[in-house]
Amino acid sequence: MSKFKFATLAYSTINLGDDIQTVATLPYLNHPSISFDRDSLALQESEDKIIILMNAWWAANPENAFPPANCFLPVFIGFHIAASFTQYFSQPKCVAYLKTHAPIGCRDVFTMNILQQMGVDTFFSGCLSTTFEKRESEPVNGKIIMVDTARVDYLIPLLLKKEAIVTTHAYTGDRALRENAVNDLMHLYRTTASLIITTRLHSALTCSAIGIPVVFFFNPEDPRASSAEQIGLPLYQYQLSKPPWLKKYLRKLRLISLWRWYEVLYFKIRYRFFYPINWNPDPLDIEKHKSILRSKTAETIEAILHRAS
Repeated sequence: MSKFKFATLAYSTINLGDDIQTVATLPYLNHPSISFDRDSLALQESEDKIIILMNAWWAANPENAFPPANCFLPVFIGFHIAASFTQYFSQPKCVAYLKTHAPIGCRDVFTMNILQQMGVDTFFSGCLSTTFEKRESEPVNGKIIMVDTARVDYLIPLLLKKEAIVTTHAYTGDRALRENAVNDLMHLYRTTASLIITTRLHSALTCSAIGIPVVFFFNPEDPRASSAEQIGLPLYQYQLSKPPWLKKYLRKLRLISLWRWYEVLYFKIRYRFFYPINWNPDPLDIEKHKSILRSKTAETIEAILHRAS
């Protein structure tokens, strides 16, 4: 039996943003030789002790994912609990596991507050996708890249859309080719993008880290929003919040399309007359943030290795 192994998280979701989070962990792992599906981490068995970074959204199938099996030595950086699964993570077995491996580096303030209410020691780490290396130079003939912007297409100027590359983080292809798909996406960002327009969190965070200007449409009330606010990335809201009673009412009376019409009108007026969108933003300078988070991640891994030795 080897003393330690390093592993990455793998995914069978339709969102390549999950895989981008795994790519972001690679600089901190010593030649990871194996990967485990996030949503079956609790079901694994191994005689080895396996270091794995928990930089991810938890989880599509929490019963099979958390707490992870005893073979894992978890590094809690960039940890996010889905709002719909807070009750599951409040179970004694989950709370005990989190306390054992505290402090927990949380991707967002929402997760940090939830865990603190459970008595778990935490800190606000942000996401490791904000630590990608900045590109050395901008592309000579860069292109605007629009990532999953169908819901905000009406807000984007025609002049910008005319020559833009349209792409998506949705992936429904062969799982064996998934790694190639995310590598191709990252290469496109790094070598081609002069501006990113997106509704995807891990497109926005990744491209901001690379040094690409970003226009990010996202709900400020989303539990994940603070990971963008942490690096100073502006958020342009494009959906109005609906209380549960209103959602029920709209569904019952089949008025969803009417609500959507109202939403479109509201945001057209908002951004045209009151809060104009900056379509020519500067790239963010987050090098200090990167340095702090990289150091904290390396220190956390070193401390775990020391305790386990």
